[in-house]
Parts: sequence; structure tokens; C-alpha cells
Amino acid sequence: MASTISDPNQLFDLIGSFWQNYLADVDVLVTQEWANLQLHADVYLRVIEQAAALAVQQVQPFLAQQWQLVRLLQSELSQSLNVIQYGSGIGYGDGHVYGQIRSNAYTWQLDTQLKDIGYLVDQVINPQVVFDSSNSYFDPQTSTISFVVNPFTLMNSLPVYDGAGNVIDQQILLWARNASLDIQTPWLRYGSILKIPGQSNADYVEILQASWSLFVNGPNLHDLTRGFMASAGLRATAGTEVVQVVQTDVDGLCIVTDQNVYRFAPTATPLVTVGQTVIQDQALADTVQVIEFGTGRAPDYAAMPGIALGPGLVDGVLNMIVWPNNVQNWQYVNGDAQVVLYGDPTDIANFWAATHVRGVASGRTLAQWLGVTSIHTFAVNPMEFIIGNTLANSLIVITVKPQDFLDYQTGFLNRLASLVPSGTILLVQMDISAVVDSYQASGVASSAMLYPAIVPTVDSISSPSHYTDGTPLVLVY
Repeated sequence: MASTISDPNQLFDLIGSFWQNYLADVDVLVTQEWANLQLHADVYLRVIEQAAALAVQQVQPFLAQQWQLVRLLQSELSQSLNVIQYGSGIGYGDGHVYGQIRSNAYTWQLDTQLKDIGYLVDQVINPQVVFDSSNSYFDPQTSTISFVVNPFTLMNSLPVYDGAGNVIDQQILLWARNASLDIQTPWLRYGSILKIPGQSNADYVEILQASWSLFVNGPNLHDLTRGFMASAGLRATAGTEVVQVVQTDVDGLCIVTDQNVYRFAPTATPLVTVGQTVIQDQALADTVQVIEFGTGRAPDYAAMPGIALGPGLVDGVLNMIVWPNNVQNWQYVNGDAQVVLYGDPTDIANFWAATHVRGVASGRTLAQWLGVTSIHTFAVNPMEFIIGNTLANSLIVITVKPQDFLDYQTGFLNRLASLVPSGTILLVQMDISAVVDSYQASGVASSAMLYPAIVPTVDSISSPSHYTDGTPLVLVY
């Protein structure tokens, strides 16, 4: 049903016959009244959104604007923005040539606060020219608008004068319907207090909500998971749900439950199957996995290639050494039990020597505790052994695949030291594939370790990072 807001002609039903029969400016009156209604509606929406911003769980990333004026200057048509760039999303083989100018695209830089547009019209009432997704494209990342046809050829332009009355340019005015403006509300309200900067979007709001909960309610795995997932542009599993669909479509991996839809990169590997029941915060794909030990549930060791421990956790080492996730036999070496570890050979030798000295001083060496001798041994998983015997109640491991991130928000990661529970060890393990050009660990981790499988794919390690060639890995600290 038409309303006075969507259809200004309906206002005639409210005005009365006297105004229609005896006033010549009734059309102007209708237009003015309709415009006043629009202004009141915008004020109402702003009040609602500002009220919602008072609660971190309700704050919105953008301000909704029913109508937003867009001004295009003829001189600001930017040909450089029309260059087809490698990796822009245009499919290979579509006939475009790398670096060519798209002759059928006319692009303008708009106000960077503008982050979404429903459509554009030349006039609010009875528009004659309409630009929508069929003949234009708005890029929310750059706040640029591109048209298939130059709008200056479709509309009458208006002159732009300088202070002396000289015509210096031509302009056209368009109205953006259902626009979204980034006025930095999440940052101003909460991010600045938490000291977590970020780009305004749904992911940033999710990070702020998780961080606020961590500061107010105390450290907990649920909000840590939310924060990590949102930093990668993903959503944590909301609750107990049943998987209905697992498929990869044009937008990437899609996992549909009976309650929600979860999106991942096309190269992400699903960890669930159709019909499976999942619980809150359970990993649905391998992009981000949060593994907590000591919860009573069996941890998913398969997600970890090994665990790297360094000074402060391991005696006698200067750098990190890796306890691999594999099965091997205990070895009887120099009168004590040992397994094969990865890292700097000197660090490994010092670690086993310190372990032996400590065992002798206590009256029972590791080999004696285990019953390992030169003629008797048994199989062990080094990673599971060290976690189960020393770290089980104080360890959280985050495994991430940066190449499958849908967004990159680093503010949450930079505050991890103040967000994790006291006395908890937090290890972030990163899967670096050959398709990743580079990785910068500065500010995120105090040290980084590359596992043997990916060492051949590393071209170089740039200074100021110091690196040492170890067997069989490269250690960066």
C-alpha cells in the first residue's frame, strides 16, 4: 500500500478539496510537505541510532541516511581509477587486457564517509535519470562511483563560478537513496576507550563487543573466539546448530545451519559435514581455530603441526624449539630419555642437558620416570606429551590461515596481552602457504617460527628481523 512517505501524491488525500480547488501552488505545497516528512524521518533515524550507540551490543557501524546529496564535478572525472588492475575480481579470459582503460566506465571519487548507496537519481520526486546496479557500481572500500555512461551526457549540468563570477567548471547534482555514512561512531564511542583502532564495519563492531565483554566480564574463551574470528572477517558459531549445507559457490565456502549462514574463503577447508550438530564457538572451517586445553573435552590435536616453546617456558634455550605432532619412539641418549625436536641444535642439546641435570638432582631422571632404557622404549607423540604433562591447564592455541581471511583487523590482536586470562599461555600458529607474498609479524608476536614444510617456499626474510638457519627450520625472532 502506498504511503505519504513513499508516494508524495498521496498527500492530496490529506490536504482537502479547498487547497486543491483554489490554490495554484498546491504542487509546491505537496513537495514541501513531503520534504519536511523526509527531514523528520532522517532526524528520527539519527535519534534511534544514537540511542543504540549508547550500548556496545547495539552500536551500528554506519549512520543510515535516507537521502544524501552527491555532487559530481566534470573536472574530477578520474581516468586513473578506470584502469583494470590485476586481482580486482574481473575474471581472466573475459577479453580485458591488463592495464587497459575501460572506455565504458566513468569514475568519480566521492566523500570517503559514504560507504553504501542504494541507488542514485537526478531528482527526489519524479526522477528522470536513475543509476542502480545495472548501470553503475559503488565501491565501498574506496568510496568511488563508476558509471557505464557518462552522466554529464544524460543530464543538464550546472555551471560552477569562482569568486569573480567566472565559470570554472560544470557540475551535476544527484541524490543517493538509502545511503550509509561512516561517522566513526564505533571508534569514538568504544574503540578509543579500549584503544582498539579499526575500520568501521560489522567486523570492527564485533571486535569491540567481544573486547568490551572481556574487559567488563573478565577473560573467557567465548569472547576471545569472537574477537579472533571477527579479526579475520568471520563469525563464530552462535550456538547449538545442525549443519544443513556445505558447498563452495561463486562467493566462496558456504556452510548453512538450521539457524545461520557462515561464509569463508573459497580455499578454506570445511571441518563439518551435513547433518552434524555443532556447538557455540566450534570451528566450521580451518581458517581460524581456537583450541583450549584443560576444559574436559578432548582437544583437536590434528589442527596443530606442533607446538613451539621458547625462553621462559623451556630451560636452557635462547630461542624456540618445536615439539612436533608425530609419533616416534623414545630414544635413550646420554643416560636419559629424549625425542626428536626441531630448532637450533645448540638449544636442543642444552634443553636435554638441563632436563637430565634437573632429573639427577631430584633423584629420578626422565628415563627413570618413563621406564625407558637402552633396550626398552615405547611410542610417544612429543607434542601431546609436553602439553599433557606441563601445559594442559594453562594453554590456548589459535591456528590461523591468513590467506583465507575475509578481512584484516589487527587492533584486537594488539591487545591480546591484556585480554587473556592471567597465567595463561597463548600461542598463535599461522599456516603460511606458497600463495602468500609476505608476512609481517611485527606488533603481533614476539617471535615467529617457520615449520620445515614451508621453508623451501620462503624467498627471503627481510631486515630488521634477524634470522638463523636451523635444521630443519628457519627461526625468526
